[in-house]
Amino acid sequence: CFPKRTPMTENTTPRKKDDTLLKAAFEDLFPYLLRFCFADADKIFNLQKEHVFLDKELAELFPELAKQGGNRFVDLLAKIFLINGKEEWILVHIEIQGRNTKDFPHRMFRYWYRIYDRYEADVTALVIFTGNQNLQTTNTFHKSFMGTEITYRYNAYHIFAHTEEELLAMNNPFAFIVLAAQKALLQGKVPEEELVEHRLMIAKALIQSKKFNHKKIQELLLFLKSFLYIGNQEINRKFDESIYQLTGKK
Repeated sequence: CFPKRTPMTENTTPRKKDDTLLKAAFEDLFPYLLRFCFADADKIFNLQKEHVFLDKELAELFPELAKQGGNRFVDLLAKIFLINGKEEWILVHIEIQGRNTKDFPHRMFRYWYRIYDRYEADVTALVIFTGNQNLQTTNTFHKSFMGTEITYRYNAYHIFAHTEEELLAMNNPFAFIVLAAQKALLQGKVPEEELVEHRLMIAKALIQSKKFNHKKIQELLLFLKSFLYIGNQEINRKFDESIYQLTGKK
């Protein structure tokens, strides 16, 4: 389900690898993501009806960004139906943003008008900021000139908007992904022995929540091992032994 992470070398780009893994997790847990970010998701979205991801369509709308080396692959565009019974649908545009970018609000505005112009459908945009706590979390683009004015606002969530305790207490498995994103920022800053304790804490909470079947837990554990990457094989072996015990040797 999730891409396999290769050991980092001098020429690899860890940030892009992490974003790709996050995107895969966002897609896999998409209904839970909507419930996490929108309080009335079950009253608004028909989460029983299959949603459709529009990666190809999104890339076609912004070909120039790919040519400029933009981070096309971390954006996510989904078509999802509403619960009102009609064949209406909206586009949920999700942007993973891990660093400060001066023109980011302008880019979000361009996303909106190009998507709306192409599909003529309602668009709700959501930015999930995955950088450290000092990352600017702007959610507004404003332009004014000689009596002509426009203001565009989008939904924004920073992974540190909730504490570890709050995330662990939530009745939503997507909270584990947010918590993993928090802990991933510790990579290279703390010893691997400490990082594996954070990874094990999340794994324990995931298993004990009993929210997933055996296969899904396996996939999410693979995500944790790939996303919170540890190169020391002995540390990884002990982690696997702990999981083995936690799951009753299953």
